[in-house]
Amino acid sequence: MSSDSIVERLYRAEEIRGTWQLPDAHDTSLPGMLSLDRNGQMKLTVDRQVSFIEGMQSVLSFERKSIPIILGVLEGSFCTLQGLTLIETTSFGSLLTEVFFVSAAIFGVHIDSFTEFKVRNITVSLPILMDWSKTSWCSDLNSHPKGLTLQPFGSRELPLGKAGNITGEICVRGGFSFDVIPSRSLSMQQGSFLTISFSEHVSLEDARKTLPLIGEFLSLMTLSAIQIPFFSCTSEEAKDMLPTGDGQEKPYYRPMMVWYYGMTEGAPYSGLSCDDMLLTYVDLKEANLVDALVRILAQPEEYDLLLPLLVPETGSFHSYSKWRFLDAAQSLEYLHRRTSSNDVLSPEEFLVKRSRILAAVAEEDRSWLTERLQRSNEPSLLYRISSIIDTNAELLQTTVDQQSSFVKSVRDTRNVLIHLDSRRRNDAVNGLELINATDKLEALARISFLREIGFDEQGLEKLFST
Repeated sequence: MSSDSIVERLYRAEEIRGTWQLPDAHDTSLPGMLSLDRNGQMKLTVDRQVSFIEGMQSVLSFERKSIPIILGVLEGSFCTLQGLTLIETTSFGSLLTEVFFVSAAIFGVHIDSFTEFKVRNITVSLPILMDWSKTSWCSDLNSHPKGLTLQPFGSRELPLGKAGNITGEICVRGGFSFDVIPSRSLSMQQGSFLTISFSEHVSLEDARKTLPLIGEFLSLMTLSAIQIPFFSCTSEEAKDMLPTGDGQEKPYYRPMMVWYYGMTEGAPYSGLSCDDMLLTYVDLKEANLVDALVRILAQPEEYDLLLPLLVPETGSFHSYSKWRFLDAAQSLEYLHRRTSSNDVLSPEEFLVKRSRILAAVAEEDRSWLTERLQRSNEPSLLYRISSIIDTNAELLQTTVDQQSSFVKSVRDTRNVLIHLDSRRRNDAVNGLELINATDKLEALARISFLREIGFDEQGLEKLFST
């Protein structure tokens, strides 16, 4: 059975039986069952034969224990489970059953140690990539006089550029599927894949850390919740050398399917129009910015706090809440802090002003006031939002003065929600006004983010005029 089929079966709540080698029983393969529940928790249930006394002792002296790695075989396919915790022990007669919580599962290979295990690349399968890139395995219906044409073999590759240690590519592949009686049914199946390659190979954990950024970036671009249920990868430690026709050998890298705790399967994808997206691959290509994603992945510490603020925590762009409003406000503050001055006055001017203020107060108040003035030169939220509006005034055909009441309402609402400022409660927005304020904040944040990844004024004008 293929590794991806195993993962898909687990997501369908099937329990898959296999044999497992526990650290305290290396020479024995124990029967057990791997499952994935609706809460996204993977569990390994292992049965072993023990004496009645041993079984009772295990139950009565139960304590949570951790196991770094367990190797197994699931229906003929190798499997490596990582980061296990014993969560339950039961005994019935001579049968002792142990249930382990599983942090990660790697299907298709046995990995004895992750210390030296390095990853060459990772690949995620996402149908939305075809809509985002406006690319299909089929040619355009309008490009052929007789209608639809097919590419029976091969694939279409779309480059995502290179940044630092990372190279990216989108690949769209297709194939034919026949019914038992071919003349009755012929269908075409397509798949789109995003591959991130590392010129200097990285640990599996470091490779995994790119996935949240990939999901959040594509969610923002498509304004749609992107879930990555699992990914595949290859490694030098999992390859075979195959003979070629000229007497040489070439490497074959065995694909491994990887699942981590927290990965979930989204709703079945039903297609999305490019008109409903913020930005498409074609838009990035026209702006010569197809490397935007890999540049972000090459600097995770710069974006791992920002991108989650730009995507609703619930995953739905149609659901609003106070928390979404707060995330939008914080994203603007974050973006302004990264791209603009974080001083209201120059350091020299501020030092002179602070010294003058401190010199004018009584000695016993000076220490208290010094602490209060520590961050007084930092721009306020009102200042930051006004500054971003001013930067985009021509693009949005508005002015800071025209948006002053909106900016003040954002400040007052944020202060009520965060600082419980009862004095501003009557000035805070609720209901439909909160939704409108959130939409405005997110629009400003998205424009600021597009500037961050390289869009200039001309590129933004072209983008928003179409």
